[in-house]
Amino acid sequence: MKHIEFRWGEMPKSINHLYRPHGGRMVPTTQGKAYKNAFVAGRGGVSAHALMSFEADPEAPYKLELWFFFA
Repeated sequence: MKHIEFRWGEMPKSINHLYRPHGGRMVPTTQGKAYKNAFVAGRGGVSAHALMSFEADPEAPYKLELWFFFA
C-alpha cells in the first residue's frame, strides 16, 4: 500500500489552546494532550488494517495534502 488517508472530523478550537510557553519552549496544555490522545486512540480515522499494510519507502518522495471543510 503506497497511500494512506487520515480523516479526522474534529478540529481543535485554536492552536493557542493546545500549546503554551514554558521555559523558553512550547509545551502541550491539558487540552492539547487530550486532543493528541483522542487522535492517536482513534488512529486519525484510519483503519488498523490500512495502518498495518502501509509500506513506507524511505527513498520515495511523499506529498502531504490538507483539506479543511468549514460549515
